[in-house]
Amino acid sequence: MVARDGALAAHEVLDLERMGEIAWICSRNESEASVRVLNRVYRALGREVRELMRSDDLYMIHGLVAEGLGCALTTEAAVDRGFDVAIRPAKQDLGRRRVSFVTRAGPVPAAVGWFREILETVAAERGAASAGEGR
Repeated sequence: MVARDGALAAHEVLDLERMGEIAWICSRNESEASVRVLNRVYRALGREVRELMRSDDLYMIHGLVAEGLGCALTTEAAVDRGFDVAIRPAKQDLGRRRVSFVTRAGPVPAAVGWFREILETVAAERGAASAGEGR
């Protein structure tokens, strides 16, 4: 996630290797996927992540990015379009996030089945939309 009016938003794809001086807003939790991915990618590039700050407040992260103070690694679903931010893919392989729907063994309430159907529908719609965008 980058500032919508910032220089990085002009790029269709971001090359983290060329972003060594860019500050990142990271999660406070070291085991959060975004922190692990950034650290893995930067280590592979022989660099260290330059952190502006750590926060788990999504509004604060969006605000800092919108002001051009740093970038943040996030999923498209977590982006609040009410802020002046843009999402850009990275040249480097950042991996994929997977989500599982798990139920207990044995009988489950009907509402659980309905919820599963809703999630499957939404996931299929988002998958189709992403495929249509070439992502």
